[in-house]
Amino acid sequence: MHRKRIPSPRGDYAATIQSVSTLVREAGEGTVGIGIPGALSRVTGLVKNANSTWLIGKPLKQDLEDALGRPVRLENDANCFALSEATDGGAAGAALVGIVAPLVLPAYFELALALIAAAGLLAWQARRDAPVFGLLALAAGATTVGCSIWGIIEFYDATIVTARNFYGVLRVQETGSDVSRHRSLIHGTIMHGLQYLAPNFRDLPTSYYTGSSGIGRLLETLHPRMAPLRVGVIGLGTGTLAAYGTPGDLYRFYDINPAVVTIARRDFTYLADSEATIETPLGDARLTLEREPPAELDLLAVDAFSSDAIPVHLITSEALALYAKHVKPGGVIAFHLTNRYLDLVPVVGALARAQHMQAVWIRDEGDNALASRSDWVLVSTDGELLAKPRIAEAAAPIESRPDWRPWTDDFNNLFQVLRR
Repeated sequence: MHRKRIPSPRGDYAATIQSVSTLVREAGEGTVGIGIPGALSRVTGLVKNANSTWLIGKPLKQDLEDALGRPVRLENDANCFALSEATDGGAAGAALVGIVAPLVLPAYFELALALIAAAGLLAWQARRDAPVFGLLALAAGATTVGCSIWGIIEFYDATIVTARNFYGVLRVQETGSDVSRHRSLIHGTIMHGLQYLAPNFRDLPTSYYTGSSGIGRLLETLHPRMAPLRVGVIGLGTGTLAAYGTPGDLYRFYDINPAVVTIARRDFTYLADSEATIETPLGDARLTLEREPPAELDLLAVDAFSSDAIPVHLITSEALALYAKHVKPGGVIAFHLTNRYLDLVPVVGALARAQHMQAVWIRDEGDNALASRSDWVLVSTDGELLAKPRIAEAAAPIESRPDWRPWTDDFNNLFQVLRR
């Protein structure tokens, strides 16, 4: 391999041709491919959009072929870099992490294995140096191995089920004793629902979905009527909301992760015990809703924003318009916005105002044993429903942010909503 680097002859096109030709001749015979800071016009064959501005409008390919006496291929340098990544290791690394690791490792243990391997290489390299460096390398290796083992033990503590796929790592943990024994579904470090195992408690809604939460107050307000409820839920979790189902109701849970559906049906009983009809279509919820005819829902709960990486396409003006198409006139769209890192309440408030809908925010501090702190925003065109006592007594105003642009499919600003 021939390597040589020389300064670019800035502003001098003729000197550029000469410099590149010299480098190619020094490298020897063979095909010539050159990455350039720009692109060739397919119409004229001249350079365009180059930050080396003295190349713009020049027949660079033709002039290099004339100078070298052989064919030359030119391509944008970023495209060349991407091709090199794909063929020389970048794609292989991505395939190992994205495809191989989920198949052979139950969690993100590849980092620990890589650190252990690095410590081993350090010890191997240090064996030829002074003994003190060898001892330091061994100490570093022992510390790395110890921390990795501790992390794995901690991961499996109280864990009865693990599942890993493209969407991440899921764990089911079982903790407590006697009547307090319960199972929790953990995705990464975020809890996505829990269920008590004692017969007297296992059908009770818990965590973010108790009767004191925004969604619990809404469902209790909707239930005293003759007609069955039609409820859609984006984000299955453990299926806790199915506990509110009564005979004749329909609860349709949308989730993109097949492992979540499997765990909710196998390791938790909310879906199986519910008196409602349960449906669990698999796939991206927004795409699924776009394909389906209007569902005439009384309530659509959007429960997908608890993690640090949120699906922004589910909280835009276009998404809200789609949700409104699937609820009945006067129906409710309920956003679950509990999040450690992001304050999304003003975002939904702005979306509702932009579409001439009313919104109320219900924060539940989770003061009883079954509850967790939660934030729900209820959006509807039916102001009378949102003013019902069970809802109004816990509702709080949503701060107006007139300087914030409503989020759309083409615009969002996560920096504005970071909790400080």
